[in-house]
Amino acid sequence: MGHAALLALGLMLACAKKEPEPDCGCESKDIGFLPETNAEYGGNGLFEVYNVNANTMSRFYTVCDYDPSWKLSERGNYDYRISGYYKSQCLIPPNRTIFVTNNPLGISSIVVPK
Repeated sequence: MGHAALLALGLMLACAKKEPEPDCGCESKDIGFLPETNAEYGGNGLFEVYNVNANTMSRFYTVCDYDPSWKLSERGNYDYRISGYYKSQCLIPPNRTIFVTNNPLGISSIVVPK
């Protein structure tokens, strides 16, 4: 009887698979840090950041947990200050990436304009 119970326990443990860690999106691990910077808020958690010093194109970040009370920025007005850890963006089926980066962002700090 003892061997059968051990065999049954072993089979149960072997079949109990843990869900794999997500490799993209808000539930995935951090891949980088966005230092405090000015951003334009476009709604639904979407922020646009433009690196004026490097004269590079805008990057977009979608905040994983956004506040619906945040007000939209006027176009071209980078009136929010945000920072946080960003994660990998997911692919859009069928395995096509979007042309503009849009990484999920876990906000560390945010200064909302008055």
